[in-house]
Amino acid sequence: MDEIYPMSDLIDDEFIFMDSDSTLYAKSVGDINTTPIEELVVELDASFPIPHLYSTLPDTSSAVPFESILPDYKIEVVFGKIKSGYLYIDYVDIVQEEHKAVVELVFDEIVNEEGLKFSPMVDLTEAGTFSEEFDLSGYFIKTTGDITDEDVAVNELKFTVSLTDIGSSPAGTDFGSMEVILANQFNFESFYGSIDGFSMDVEKNIADLDIEYPENTNDVIAIEDVKVILDLVSDIGFGSRFDGFITAHNDDGDSVRVEIRDDDGNFFSIPSAPVGFDEYGYPVTIASPSRFISDGVVDSLFTIMPTSLTIHSSKIYIDNPTTGYGFISLIHDLHGEYTGIIPFTFSILNSTIPLINSENSVSHVSQENQDIINKHVQEAEIELHVDNNLPLSAWLSIYIHNEPLGSTADSLDLAVLKIEGDDLDDNGEPDGFYVEKFAQDKVFNIHAADFSVFENDSVYIKFKLLAEGTDEPVTLTATHNDFIRLNGALKLKARLE
Repeated sequence: MDEIYPMSDLIDDEFIFMDSDSTLYAKSVGDINTTPIEELVVELDASFPIPHLYSTLPDTSSAVPFESILPDYKIEVVFGKIKSGYLYIDYVDIVQEEHKAVVELVFDEIVNEEGLKFSPMVDLTEAGTFSEEFDLSGYFIKTTGDITDEDVAVNELKFTVSLTDIGSSPAGTDFGSMEVILANQFNFESFYGSIDGFSMDVEKNIADLDIEYPENTNDVIAIEDVKVILDLVSDIGFGSRFDGFITAHNDDGDSVRVEIRDDDGNFFSIPSAPVGFDEYGYPVTIASPSRFISDGVVDSLFTIMPTSLTIHSSKIYIDNPTTGYGFISLIHDLHGEYTGIIPFTFSILNSTIPLINSENSVSHVSQENQDIINKHVQEAEIELHVDNNLPLSAWLSIYIHNEPLGSTADSLDLAVLKIEGDDLDDNGEPDGFYVEKFAQDKVFNIHAADFSVFENDSVYIKFKLLAEGTDEPVTLTATHNDFIRLNGALKLKARLE
């Protein structure tokens, strides 16, 4: 038997890697994506009455409020494109005259793509009460000031009212009254301004972690220096914060959840994407990357030896009005990936864990040697040379049988010859099967009652190493010197006549 187990064999370049210091580590990668923004809404309850429409009415300047009525969600628009929104004009008790009157309104802060002001005109051609509806989709709300200045958000829509074509109507004729009303909601395709109390959901995402953990190691191994790294790209022109959870799951149905925070317990603050203005003066953003590392506070995720990590119950919040003016669009998002980095730096807590559970190695015994063993062997021993170049001590067990053995304890119990690593001698001391952290030679005597295992044409040998608990954390590396090697031979002493 000559078996070597280099640590570098663990590297698969998919889940297990080696860093620049030759330290082994596992890695799991998942995606982060915000759900699409469905609406950017200003909630309104706004109207402005004009009680008299006199024939001698001069151009009258008025204004209808344009301020959000929601206390916990507020948008202030400096320059925004309307996706949906309506303006209504109610005419009440209109008087029918021989010559019609035409009412014209000119709104200063509502403009089209060419920058022309929204100027609805209504013919007062019928008497009574009626309403006119104007669809403002595609129009812009735009401040009359310089949009790059501070404190220029639109909080009212100013307009002038004038009457024309009154013909021969007597001076002072009262044509009735009117009221300008804004729809309860204005939904924006994009806007430059400020926003407070806005959030975006982060899609749930599962990242697999396909690692063959030793058996029965939940709550036995304490892994240190685990990192969760968020690599994010945002084209949202506002600063925000990431608020969410990551949960580890294993195949036994166990789970551990931690909140994603920095090392000081704070939320990750995502910087605003840079905001500029194109040649037409329209706001634009440049997608901006950022990286956040949660180091140490997520160690508990790996007490259960997880097979997957899940980002869930997470949101991006824009809720700090001190971030100033910014730009956001329905097509903006935040995306990227999260990476769990699990270094092979750990402590084994008051227990042993399987370190190596070998495959079956087979030796074929000729008929001649079977006869010799059956009739003439008086003594037998296994000479074993062990090179343990790992920073762990371990207990060695050897199992020999005439059929291949599985890895479970039930299967190993079928072995004809068992040299158990946790046996004690008559004095209660370990029976010489303790593998320390250096090269050593061991000799195991075989009782005569067990010779029969060698009286068959095939002998299967299997061994396992149980790593001993550690007083302090150890780190596994994967240089050419990091391996365990077992070299053994069966020696028989026979008396031939």
